[in-house]
Amino acid sequence: MALFKVRDIIDGKTIKVAGWKGGDSYRGNLVQIKGYDIPKNYGDYVKIKLTSLLSDKSVELKNVDKYIKGDGEGNDIVYCHVFLDEIDISTYFSELKLL
Repeated sequence: MALFKVRDIIDGKTIKVAGWKGGDSYRGNLVQIKGYDIPKNYGDYVKIKLTSLLSDKSVELKNVDKYIKGDGEGNDIVYCHVFLDEIDISTYFSELKLL
């Protein structure tokens, strides 16, 4: 089980972690969280809640859906579920529509 230190909360769906690697051609710091949708006007709420949950924590990345190439400087994006202490982060947002 690989754990990744959370470095920053970018928005309600995107976090920055200490470098992940996917196969031979993808590596980066950005993670797009799967498992919930953010309704209009909920972005700030979700970012604040994510910050509360994940600041200075380590998370596990599971169920990778896809990788997107970034700027060629190691800033690719991975789309996956994020787990904190073996609990899917999306379960903390039961009030939001699950995907």
